Formats: sequence, C-alpha cells, structure tokens
Amino acid sequence: MVSVVLEVIRGALKGAKREDLAKALTVEGLSEFAVAKVRDLLDRNTGSDGRIRDVPHEDIKKLVNEEPAVVGGLVALAANRQLSASSERDHMLDLYAEQLNDIVRVAVAAETSLALRGFLHDGECISYWRFKGATLGTNEFRRSGDELRLDGAIEVYLSNEEPNEEVLRNLNEQIRLDRRRQLPATKSDYFRNDQVALVRRISEGYVYLDQLDPNRLTEATESLDPFGLDKFPKEYMSKIPVGAPALDGLVTSIAVALEVQQRPLLALRETIERIKSKVKSE
Repeated sequence: MVSVVLEVIRGALKGAKREDLAKALTVEGLSEFAVAKVRDLLDRNTGSDGRIRDVPHEDIKKLVNEEPAVVGGLVALAANRQLSASSERDHMLDLYAEQLNDIVRVAVAAETSLALRGFLHDGECISYWRFKGATLGTNEFRRSGDELRLDGAIEVYLSNEEPNEEVLRNLNEQIRLDRRRQLPATKSDYFRNDQVALVRRISEGYVYLDQLDPNRLTEATESLDPFGLDKFPKEYMSKIPVGAPALDGLVTSIAVALEVQQRPLLALRETIERIKSKVKSE
C-alpha cells in the first residue's frame, strides 16, 4: 500500500467523531466482516471524548494488508471526512469551546475576574474575564448556529496593553484587592473607552468584537453625524490565525493570575504559622 494513501486516511480519521464514522460505514458498501475490522480499529483508537485519536500508521497498514477490501471504504471515509466542511467547523468550535470554557469554569468557581494574556486571535493583548456575579446562565461558551457565544457570569473584554508578566500581575493584584473582584469600570466600558473591546461571538475563523471607532468624529465634527451613531460601538471581526497559537499564552497565563490572587491568603497563613512556631519555641 502506497504510504501517502495511508497517511491521507490517518490524517482524515484523526479528530473525527466515532459516531459519524460509524454512520458512514453503513453506506460505503463494505461487507459485514470488513466493517467489523474497521470498527475494531476505530474502537481501539477512540478517546473518552468520542473522537478518534492519532491512529498509528502501522495499525492502518496492518489492517489493509490483512483485509485489502477495506481500502476502498477507508479512502471513501477519508474523502468524506476531508470534504465535510460542517464536520470540520463543528470540531474546531468544539476545541475552541473546550479551552475557553476551562477558563470560564476557573473564574466562576473562584468567583473572581481574571486578567490573562491574549485571546484566540491575538497573543499581544490583555483579555479581561470579568466576573459579574451569580447568574442563572450556563456559564460557558455555547453553540449558537455556527458560532460560539458566551452565556452566564463572565464577559470577556480585550485591551491593547502589552501582556507581559508584570502587567498581568499588576492587573490581577487590582482584581484581588477589589471587593467585587473586578478591575476599574474603565477596563470594561467599551461605550466610552475606545481601547476596550467586548468579545461578542466566535466563528470558525474569526472573533467578533464590539468597539468604538478610534477614528470616530470629534465634537467639532459632530454635525456630520446628526443621529449620533458614531458614538456607539461597532462590530469588528479579527481573523484567528491557523492553529490559534495565541491559545498557548492565554491558557498558561491562568497560573500567573491565580498565583497572584491566592498569594495574600497564603502569605497570611505563612505569617501566622511563623508566629505559632515562635510561641511554641519560647
């Protein structure tokens, strides 16, 4: 079997939903014996999330050598997988939601806002995950058609500040010292601050933001906008680079945020322990 064909099959199967492949197998015209062989391969390489893991090249090679009849079916499955735009879109949105919802859960469980590095589309900004308080929402990025929308106790705002560790530590310290565990209102006032944007929704390839136009009309030229529409945020879209590399910095910055916010209590406990130790030794 030509190696490139095996790799096409392997690449197409990776990340696919097990149940989707099972449905496809029933219409590919394979014999029951061949279908059983393919299903066994899929079952052995299905993760807890129901998706196919990276199937070893040797496993596919062994299967097609033992049962040549399955080659046509596997290639057909690969072709269907490659051409299924809706399946790829669903998978990408699921992966986005998986990572982003982990952050939402951390913030909601700790009842605190978080200042983190970047967002899906940009690693060189600050994302402010503002905790609004208890809510009846689902507290997650959830599907709405072909997009993700955030529902519940968290809102995400972006600012163009440099997301170095010193800045992140300072912002998270401000959050920790605030009674409501939030940053000053200016950090989320996208109706007045044109350096702040609200994350409104996420598609497969774009993040959609509400933000004031930095080049909006001044008071001297307001007559050009008699209805005052220029004073309201507009929707902008920002492309998500292939692979969403900014996710790395976003996720790893959670540790910095939590360390800063948990430090006051931990430090106080350490002080008290030192006091107790001195009293015992005297």
